[in-house]
Amino acid sequence: NLGKVALFQLSATTSARHLAFGDAFRIGPTVGLEMSYGLSSRFEPFLRFDYQQLGGRNLTLASLSSTALTAPAAINADFGDLKSSAVTLGARYFFMPYASLQPFVSGFVGAQHTDAVRVALSVPALALDFGRPTLLPGATRFTAGAEAGLGYALSDHSD
Repeated sequence: NLGKVALFQLSATTSARHLAFGDAFRIGPTVGLEMSYGLSSRFEPFLRFDYQQLGGRNLTLASLSSTALTAPAAINADFGDLKSSAVTLGARYFFMPYASLQPFVSGFVGAQHTDAVRVALSVPALALDFGRPTLLPGATRFTAGAEAGLGYALSDHSD
């Protein structure tokens, strides 16, 4: 016994809106912590931890129009929250360590983990729910880079 199965065919056209990243997510809490140790007046290794959360938005993604419908049916998308965390290890080299403005270069390596991006799709007017498919799988990525900047010495012990 397969039970009751409702099958229907609907000829329709759809119009989708342009979707930008900011339409799907809003900026949430971001926290960073960096610890460093001055091995010399010119060289400073550091360890950095970062966490960021983006809040998912609920929006109308598109609409279906058909002669079988009395009004266009909205296709809704409910994006889930997106969380990302990273750990980075690097070092800075200061060119003028005794000046109040200290130019530096640094290099770093690390790893960043991002959770999967999921979205719940539905068409409420037709009582259709497509579940919560994964748009992008969660991943851990290797990161590396270089930075340059100016440090400002507040005192002999902090900058």
